Amino acid sequence: MSATLKDVALASGVSVMSACAVLTGGGQNVKVSEAKAKLIRAKAEELQYEPNLSGRSLRTRRTDTIGVVFQHLTSFGEEPYYYQQLLDGIMLALFPRGYTLALSPMLVQSEGAVRVANGRFDGILWCCPDVVEASKNLRVPVVMVHAPQEIALDAPTFVADNERAMSRIVDHLVGLGHKRIGFVVKPHVAITIEAKVRIVAFLAAADRWGVTANVLLWEYEADQLGAYTSPVAPHTALVGYNDVHAGHILSRAKELGIRVPDDLSIVGFDSSSFCERTQPRLTSVHQPIEQIARDATECLLRLIDAGQGGRLEPRQDATLYDCQLDIRDSTAPPNPHRLTLRN
Repeated sequence: MSATLKDVALASGVSVMSACAVLTGGGQNVKVSEAKAKLIRAKAEELQYEPNLSGRSLRTRRTDTIGVVFQHLTSFGEEPYYYQQLLDGIMLALFPRGYTLALSPMLVQSEGAVRVANGRFDGILWCCPDVVEASKNLRVPVVMVHAPQEIALDAPTFVADNERAMSRIVDHLVGLGHKRIGFVVKPHVAITIEAKVRIVAFLAAADRWGVTANVLLWEYEADQLGAYTSPVAPHTALVGYNDVHAGHILSRAKELGIRVPDDLSIVGFDSSSFCERTQPRLTSVHQPIEQIARDATECLLRLIDAGQGGRLEPRQDATLYDCQLDIRDSTAPPNPHRLTLRN
């Protein structure tokens, strides 16, 4: 039979309230000397005492659990690099504080807000949101990741500077001489808020240069790439919504005999370690995913500690991250023979 709090108190020669104050954080008004506290912890370890976390939660009204919400997550599948960096950042902030991480995709279901706010979590880290109105009904702190501040209502948000990032991509490609550029995104991703921001920024950057730009709704198979085997290909450069999509385009191009970057330049977004292993190495926007996730999580923990309702003044604590372009081997000036035949 496992040792109880009473057993530890008896072995230490102290009251149950004193043992509770040291081992579970209860009994806030009980004063225990450091020497006594050290003895209590030693006896607890000797007796292999395990605190009752459920009882502690009832006393403190804390679960020590953070809910991480992804609205479109079904599996890590094709995009392990992004999720690995994101979760690494979250865990670096959570685990030293003794918090548990729980994935919850259910926030925007009809009863989702109630389910998330029913005492299961101390706070919500909401990643890549689409429908932000549900956050109004939550009774726990909320911090958003990858949500433009103008749509994040009054929740703190941590997001890449997508406008500047897309501008840097277009500037780079136009600087190489490209005049026909496509932005490739999966159809179900194109409806997300951050994708819409990148699309608008991409088209605006191209318009400033006076070059042709199109948004292409492609699945990862990139079957449409067959049209690029012709010298009169629709575009001389393609930009993937993320590194994985750009990587699929690279692979499909190789199968079709399209030379990258000689026939077609390709750019990714995130600049994960994946980019160093593609052939050729992938030019990509460096998004500091791990830092974004860590900063957002630390903000959420501050809100919980402060006992706030997770609500700050609009635009307060909005954190925007600059994203540089890591130029590797997948971009080059366009093939002049293709330009001549096209024109």
